[in-house]
Amino acid sequence: MMASYLEFIVVLTAIGMQIRYFLVVSFKIRDLRQLLPATSLGENNVPEIAPQYEDSQGPISLGTTVYSTGFSSVVGDINHYLRKNRNAADFGIIRGILDGHIAMCEEEISSRINLPLYIGLMGTFAGVATGLAAIVLGGAINDATIDAFIKGVMIAMIASFIGLLLTVINNAHYFRRAKSYTEIRKNEFLNFLRIYILPNAGNGLAEVVHNFRTNINKFNNSFKQNISLFD
Repeated sequence: MMASYLEFIVVLTAIGMQIRYFLVVSFKIRDLRQLLPATSLGENNVPEIAPQYEDSQGPISLGTTVYSTGFSSVVGDINHYLRKNRNAADFGIIRGILDGHIAMCEEEISSRINLPLYIGLMGTFAGVATGLAAIVLGGAINDATIDAFIKGVMIAMIASFIGLLLTVINNAHYFRRAKSYTEIRKNEFLNFLRIYILPNAGNGLAEVVHNFRTNINKFNNSFKQNISLFD
């Protein structure tokens, strides 16, 4: 009887831990889904100062709209990069910044999403070990002890079943759908960068050379005019 109580307590503890980690991962999946905005950014998110934006500002403005903390961090990193590389912005680097934030969220989820399953297996093994220990310490193997052991194993397997169920729900349903949704939102945000930001920020070495030539020509023309006035 004592062994049955111990097995019951072990299983309840395992189920409680499984539900806890299931909820933690569910909230992380929600954060991934809300990382990028549901509505696409547009011309209103490009301030009038672009491309000659000041060092304290950036080419992407979120205005007064409330976005997720993760997206604000993404925009902050991209703005910082564009401020430092306003005439040589590389789309691959900007995309890498965005992919890095998404990968960090997905990695945090992946590292915890299977915990309910593992905890369930641990609970099952602990319940079986408790039943075997009760038989050994009891010193008698008969139909009653074997029947109690089998019932204890069945109770312990409940933890494995619940762990498997919770893992499948999070992994095969919520996480998969959140990744697909995030991929759609990512492509829309990258299109916003291609259309509104990169044409103003410059897109490589060719743009740098072109701007350099333009500035040199302007300087030569201004210098000739000043010399003429001086003469």
